Amino acid sequence: MSDTENKQPPRRCGRMFLFFRKYSVKIISSLCIPLILATFTVVITLVQHKENQLQRAEDKEIARIQREQDLNISRVLADERRHLEIDLAEKIHESNDKQREHEQYIQQETHRDTVLSIYTNEIGLLLKETNGSLANNSIIHAIVRTKTLHVLRQFNSTRAGQVLRFLLDARQLIINNDPLDLSTAKFDSID
Repeated sequence: MSDTENKQPPRRCGRMFLFFRKYSVKIISSLCIPLILATFTVVITLVQHKENQLQRAEDKEIARIQREQDLNISRVLADERRHLEIDLAEKIHESNDKQREHEQYIQQETHRDTVLSIYTNEIGLLLKETNGSLANNSIIHAIVRTKTLHVLRQFNSTRAGQVLRFLLDARQLIINNDPLDLSTAKFDSID
């Protein structure tokens, strides 16, 4: 018995060895395929994760560059707008100055026209009262001389010429009729 007992266990080991040998390829192949697939999946996942990180870093860099460009563009546009606003303000100021000067010129011309009109009306009335001879009354003569010299100082050559023509037409500057003394008046640019 001892021999048979000793022989059986090697048979069992042999059977196990045969069983293991027979099914070992199937077991190993059954275990290897999922293991290879799992390894492949992990490797692909890691590679995709690394690519995603690289893509994200690249996207962040592109976004940063875009923000910088947008900021630069907005600064340039703001500077251009500021310059345009300054230019516009200067042009408006110049236009307002020109408008103001023009209005002042019109006011001055209106004032001079009014002064000329008042002068001719007053002298006309005095001529009418004195029958065209201002020299007969020394007070009226002095008043007309003073008014005439005062008016001539305010006027340009055109209006001063109008005053002198008025006085000539009224026969107040003719030598034989005791003319109005305008010797102190300046007639530099009168035609």
